[in-house]
Parts: sequence; structure tokens; C-alpha cells
Amino acid sequence: MLDSLFTTSTGSEAVLGSGIMAIVAGLVTGLVISWLYIRTNRHSYSQSLAWTLVFMPAVIGPVIALVGSNIAAAFSLAGIFTIIRFRSAPGSARDILLILFSVGAGLAYGLGLYLYGAIFAILMVAAQLVLYATNYGQGKNSQLQLRIVAPESSNNEETFASVLEKHTASFALNRIGTRDLGSVYELVYDIELPKDGERKTLIDDLRRHNSNMNITISNRASASMF
Repeated sequence: MLDSLFTTSTGSEAVLGSGIMAIVAGLVTGLVISWLYIRTNRHSYSQSLAWTLVFMPAVIGPVIALVGSNIAAAFSLAGIFTIIRFRSAPGSARDILLILFSVGAGLAYGLGLYLYGAIFAILMVAAQLVLYATNYGQGKNSQLQLRIVAPESSNNEETFASVLEKHTASFALNRIGTRDLGSVYELVYDIELPKDGERKTLIDDLRRHNSNMNITISNRASASMF
């Protein structure tokens, strides 16, 4: 009687047991990956992505277990994925890495390789925590993007350049264009601030030359789409 719960009406072995195992293992791993994402992005993280990372391995695992070696089901699954449209904008490179991390763990659990998936998750989490703790790859200067909005009548690149020379380690004009039906200019710079450089001092100095209009400084990685 109990065995009949794990078999289909056609007599072939079902994947209910392995699917449940994949869900449980996926949820545990997903919680760890989500914690890693929140831990390494304390000041700016997306709750939506944090939830997604929890459930992604738990969704992929049982789906892979269900497909198994059934070629027709595999093609059907591929067709379903092709019609999915992601509504959110692409994240940073680190966000996409964590998504691939979740997918890899889910695939391992779906194939029944629970020990492999667990070791994979442990090694990946440990490696990322070490890199985060040591600030691996961080440059000596802060790489930022500066946006200056200026009235059409007071657009003076040379003036802005003189201010940037005083407050930045390096700068480069990325692009310039108009906004608000051509009533104002927007200048976008890639800048590097020295470690002891103050953003507020730079903004205050620039505001004297753009009629106190909008000035924004943001991280270069988050300002550009991946």
C-alpha cells in the first residue's frame, strides 16, 4: 500500500521521495545562500532577491527529479522556460553569481547528488565569506559615478573639471546630454575618490557652479546595468 504512493498509475517509479528530499535540501541551502546575500550586502539588498534565493534551489531540484531521463519532458520544460519573462532589472555581477549558485545546488539535488550539493554549497559560501572579509579586489580609491545637472546657460565643463581635479584622484567625462526637453544639461563622470576624500565636500563645491541643481554620486557598478 505504501509503495503505491511512490508509483504512478502506469507502474513506473515516481520521484515523490526524491522530490521531497530535493525540496528539503534546497530550502536549507537556499536559506544559507540568502543569508550570505544579506550578510554581504547589509546596506543595500533586495528583499525580493533574498526570497528568490531561498526558494530557487527548492524549485529547481524537484523539477529536475521529475524530468529525470524523460527526453520529452525535458523538451517541454525547456519550452516553458523560454516563455518566462523576468520583470526585474538585471542585478549586479554578485547577484547573478548567487543566482547561478542557487541553480547549481538545485541541479545537484534534483539529480540525487545530495552530498555533492552540500559540499558545493559549503565551499562556495566559505570562499565568498573569505573574499568579503578580506575585501578582495577592492581598489585603493573609490570608483564612483557622478551626475551633474546644470542649466543650459551655465554649462561649463572647464569649471567642473577644475573642481574635480581638486577633489578626485582621477575623473573622465563619460557622456553629456540634455534633459527635460532640452532645458538642462546632464554630465556623467566616472571618478575615483581617494580614501580620505569626502563626497559632501565635492558636492558642495560643485553646487556653486551648477545653480544648486541636482548632483548625484553613486557606485559605478550599481549605476550601470550589468
